[in-house]
Amino acid sequence: GDHITLTADLTENGYVSGKVESKMAFRYGTFAFRVNTIQKGGLFPAIWMRPSDGEYFPEVDIYETIGSEAYRVYCGMHYLHNNTKQKEFFTYGMTTEKMNSPYVLKFEWAPDKMTWYVDDVLVGNIWHDSPDIPMYLICNLAIGGSWAGTPLDRVFPESFAVEIVEFEPVEI
Repeated sequence: GDHITLTADLTENGYVSGKVESKMAFRYGTFAFRVNTIQKGGLFPAIWMRPSDGEYFPEVDIYETIGSEAYRVYCGMHYLHNNTKQKEFFTYGMTTEKMNSPYVLKFEWAPDKMTWYVDDVLVGNIWHDSPDIPMYLICNLAIGGSWAGTPLDRVFPESFAVEIVEFEPVEI
């Protein structure tokens, strides 16, 4: 369908959450998603892409944020350039009004450029090292970690809602 809801919770056996990954890999296209903001520390929602061949690089981050800094959207790419790990990232600061209502993330991927938007506002472009390989699309709601921090038990359950607004891969 066009809606995904991932829920993180604390059970008697520990934390549980979810991740969904496309069954098909894509190369190039336009992808847009309407999301809600999670404003609770220790949670890390993300929409990203990884190579279908199982390699670690490149990783394209369409959307990342952490609950303790919910006003900040991160997007960009981890990649290898001349066999050296590189990353290029952009941040987008949201107003409280925007943060408290759903907003649209848009990612355009072409052979020579990648572009990220939040509600039609340009966040950034990468004009080099655009992946030329099929990639899987992933949505997840991670819990904890060095960046997101330790979750507070009182935050659970919490859901990350993703609505697919536009899904136009060029090659499948």
